[in-house]
This record gives sequence, structure tokens and C-alpha cells, in this order.
Amino acid sequence: MVTIVTAAHNSNCTLLLRTSRSLAKLTVRTKWIIVKDHWSNMFCKTPLAYPFTLLENKGVRGLGPARQVGIQAVSTKYFILLDDDDMLSPTSLEKALWVLEHMHQLSICGWFTQEFGYHSNQWRAGHFEGKKLTQENRVVYSQLVNTARVRSCGAAFRVMPN
Repeated sequence: MVTIVTAAHNSNCTLLLRTSRSLAKLTVRTKWIIVKDHWSNMFCKTPLAYPFTLLENKGVRGLGPARQVGIQAVSTKYFILLDDDDMLSPTSLEKALWVLEHMHQLSICGWFTQEFGYHSNQWRAGHFEGKKLTQENRVVYSQLVNTARVRSCGAAFRVMPN
């Protein structure tokens, strides 16, 4: 199982719903943690297409500290940080999980994801259109990370109080 950590600040419900729909199509079991920044004015009240646990960042403002709150709550062997305006293709986690489970010297496996966000009118290709995606769209880099190795090297640090 993999945990998906999403930090949210004034989330756009339409985009968050689209993100949740992409998670509903994943080929591996996942837990979804959404961390709402305490200073966010709103959180989407629309029912999402994928179950999630909602946490709140009450420490230092911002998405970075909110992500740290999510990382601290991870209880699975692997996790990924996913923005609330990004999508994952259905087999992306399955492929990355295979790499990490079979190549034990690796702690991180990365790939490109499609960002649709606020500039969705600029995207001309979907994640099933191969090379056209990277030529016509801005793509973001995502990583599946080994939780224990991140914690052992100190990369996930304490959340500082405000």
C-alpha cells in the first residue's frame, strides 16, 4: 500500500475532484491524506471520488509545512506527494512500486505527471498520448519514496509551531 499526501490551501473544488478521479483509477491500493493549511479560507465541500483522511496544519504557514504534517502521518512503506491540481495515470504507482520492490538499493523512483491546474486551457495532450504530452504540455516530476529511508536520513523534519 502507498500513501498519497496532498497539501491544500484554498483548493479549487473542480481541480481537487479531478485529482480524486485519477486516484480512483489507480491499479494499487492507496491511502490518501489531505492536509489543509490552517490559514486556508476554505476546503472543498464537494464529495470527492476517492476516500481520504483530512488533517490540518496548525503550525508554520504554507504548503511545505503542510506536507510535513502529512509525511509524519504516513504509516505505509512508501509515499508520494501529490498537489491538489495534479493527476496520476492509472499504472504510474504500480510501475514505480515494482521498481522499488525489485531494486532494493533505490529509495526513490520518479516519473513525469500531467499538471492540469489553473492553466488547463494550455494543455493539448493527455497522459495517454506519449511523446506529444512532453512536447505540448508542461509536466511535473513525481516520486514514490521509501518512508523509512526518508525518516532515517532526517529529510522529514519536525513541524515547527507557529
